[in-house]
Amino acid sequence: MDELSDIKVKISAIGALENKLASYNLRLKEAEEKTRKLLEKYEKEKLDVQKMQRDSLYFYLLRLFRRFEGRLEKEEREEIEAKLNYDRAVAELKELKREKEELEENLLELRRLEIQYQAEMERRRQSVMHLEGEKGDRYRQLEGEIESLAGQLTETGQALAAAHRARQSAESAIEALENAESWAAYDVWASGGLISHMAKYSHIDSAESSLSRLNSQLKILRSELQDVKGIEMPDMNSFPAFERAMDYWFDNIFTDLSVRSKIIDNINALRDLMGSINNTVTMLEQKKRQLLSRLGQCRELQEELLISLN
Repeated sequence: MDELSDIKVKISAIGALENKLASYNLRLKEAEEKTRKLLEKYEKEKLDVQKMQRDSLYFYLLRLFRRFEGRLEKEEREEIEAKLNYDRAVAELKELKREKEELEENLLELRRLEIQYQAEMERRRQSVMHLEGEKGDRYRQLEGEIESLAGQLTETGQALAAAHRARQSAESAIEALENAESWAAYDVWASGGLISHMAKYSHIDSAESSLSRLNSQLKILRSELQDVKGIEMPDMNSFPAFERAMDYWFDNIFTDLSVRSKIIDNINALRDLMGSINNTVTMLEQKKRQLLSRLGQCRELQEELLISLN
């Protein structure tokens, strides 16, 4: 078996070769379609020549007018050109298939090598976990750090998912309230009447549903953020309680200006909240990238340590 460091270099090419194979599969599909169309064209041109060569009244008349030979020569040239194009496409298709087969053989060999590599690395992992001395201590230290990083990644991922859900609900609430505000403005300036009132409160109902969901999601998000190290708790309590707003609106159903003003207040508060959520998402994504980077470094250090073992 080659040196582990050499094997590691070889199998590092697997990802690139897999991408290349996917590209070859796409090119092969396109080449096969091109070849099929060129074959159809060649067969059509060939049939045209055969038809020209048959005796018929039409071609007999063409001969009389001395046009037959020129017409036949044109059709034959088109047939030859179609045949050449088809032959070139067939040759290109064969070459692509040959290169793909060679690539697949290389990948198969590298995957076999990767299995051997992983088996040897696992044997060394089991050995080093009980190894006394500096290398054993260092490996176990890295193992502990990896376990901690994996836990932090899980917590960060859960917080990110909670933040995305809250942001989506906030966006839905803003959209519904903006629609309600448009109808409220129509009420104020155009005396819209019953239909505009119904439309306005239909959008308010939709916003209420989104905000009820948002309230629950914010509680979950605050809880998830407590488990994430290095992320400060943002202000997420800046918008008025929607239930109190609903009471206000229905108690003042004929006060269109007050209703519109309250809607605008909630829209502005929600936009401020969206800013806090977006900042939180940005910090969490940065935290996730840092954790992934350090996790990769630790694994690389572990691998180098294992390769250095006799």
